[in-house]
Order: sequence, then C-alpha cells, then structure tokens
Amino acid sequence: MNFASATNAERYYKSGKSFLYRTLPFWVASLADRMLVVLVPLIVVLIPPGLRLMSGLYRWGVKSRIYRWYGVLIAIEREAISGPDTSQRDALLERIDVIETSVNRMKMPLVFADQFYVLEHIGFVRQRLAQAPATTHTTDAGHTAHDDTGYGGTHAEPPAEHPQGST
Repeated sequence: MNFASATNAERYYKSGKSFLYRTLPFWVASLADRMLVVLVPLIVVLIPPGLRLMSGLYRWGVKSRIYRWYGVLIAIEREAISGPDTSQRDALLERIDVIETSVNRMKMPLVFADQFYVLEHIGFVRQRLAQAPATTHTTDAGHTAHDDTGYGGTHAEPPAEHPQGST
C-alpha cells in the first residue's frame, strides 16, 4: 500500500519541527504561528497608508513651526500699528530680534523654502517699526493718545498680503 503524503508532512520529516515549536512551549508556538498568519498580511496592507500619515504629520509639524513664528510676528506688527512710544518700540524691536534669531536657527527642508520665505517679513516689520515716528500727544481729556502717522493700517485686521494658515 502506497499512500500519498502531504507536502507539509514531507517537509516535517525532512527538517523536523519549526523554530517556534523547537524553542517555545507548544501552546505559545501554536498561537505565534497563527498570529503570524494574520499579522503579516495585515502589516503589508497597512504600511502604505501609514507612510502617508507619517509624511502628513511631518509636513504639519514643519508648517506649524513656521506659522507659529509668523503668528508672533503678526502680533508684533499689530502692536506696532498702534503707534508705540519709544520704550514700546524698543521692546518690540527686541522681540523682533529674538524672533529673527530663533528663525535663523531653524533647520528647514528645501521643500518648505517657499513657506519659510514668508518669515522674511521680519525685516519689513523691523523697517516699518524703525521708520514710524513714535509721537504721543495729550488729548482734551488729559489722556495720552498715540499717533499712527508713518505706519498706517487698521487695528482690527492684518495686512492683506499675509497668508492666514494656507497650506
């Protein structure tokens, strides 16, 4: 009598037990073997979306660093619009120096160079702040008011040329 043997049986008789069954208790090896059958295809299917998610998170992180400093710069510019006196102007210029130092230390991939270039607005804000005359005068009620001459603009809205969180 000659019986046909299964390929798995022939492999078992030639090479012996698998690595998992030789090194682990039977129940653990059996569980691990079954988990491998399920997890390997699942991992293969999930790798492409995972890579897209990781690249999106990286892009978001880089842009958030850029726009965080841009937001601080806009806030300084809004303060400068109100026509600060000399001490306030000096404080604003010091804050601009801190921002510029921090921005110059940032390491930015070339892919984001166009968005990073938006931060070149620092020089513009510094120039406008340095050129704006810091004059204060007293109103009829005895309160000190600031003069907007030399800077222009409104207090409520940022200048129109600034991107607001665009991607």
